[in-house]
Amino acid sequence: MILRASRISKKKYNALLKCFVLDQQASVAAEMAKVNKNTAGLWYRHWREAIYAATARAPRFIGVVEMDQKQFGGRGRKRMQALLKRYAKVLPHAEYLKKAREIRKEHKTTVFGIIERDTQRVYIHTIKREDKRTLMPIIRLVVQAGATIYTDKWRGFADLKIDGYTHHSINHSEEYVDKKGQHANTIESFWSHADRRLKKFNGIHRTTLPLHLKECEFRWNHRDDFERALKALVQK
Repeated sequence: MILRASRISKKKYNALLKCFVLDQQASVAAEMAKVNKNTAGLWYRHWREAIYAATARAPRFIGVVEMDQKQFGGRGRKRMQALLKRYAKVLPHAEYLKKAREIRKEHKTTVFGIIERDTQRVYIHTIKREDKRTLMPIIRLVVQAGATIYTDKWRGFADLKIDGYTHHSINHSEEYVDKKGQHANTIESFWSHADRRLKKFNGIHRTTLPLHLKECEFRWNHRDDFERALKALVQK
């Protein structure tokens, strides 16, 4: 085990764990605990992998749920911008806009999120394609038949009623709460939470982004008792 090479005293371990609970970056934790920054990084990754493993099993939601997709990250931002500029010079505007959407998607990680409105529990899943073949198996796994689902107007959600769900959609290009008071703002609150957390890292490598995203999910679901929930997962 790689952590055997990073054995530290119980006092330093607790100091690192406390910094992790407080959501401080590993570089700050290394100074606080008086350990090497690589050692702090190894322990942080170990705890994130434990969280990732614990959240791998999908929950089962009933009642009223909301779902949405969001893109995170942006690998090679400068290269992407340079590529877009080249296409802008040679393509007609309509074709350029289509190509630009494709390029931006390729440089980002797409996440599908489902939240149970009553309990505020959230489940996220990183996806490679935004289509019915990808999303419907996730929805059937997580959301019990007969539940009420609120989404945006994306066409991929059109078949939810066929699968036995009560489906309401809101056109987010026009409004976030319709005249009947229907909305999907609960999942938007989680996206805001994840955005705020990830931005402070000033860029996350695409290979470790899934770990950070699942950490966002775990912190959200255990925001009232995060330290206790974390300690139940990780014991030195």
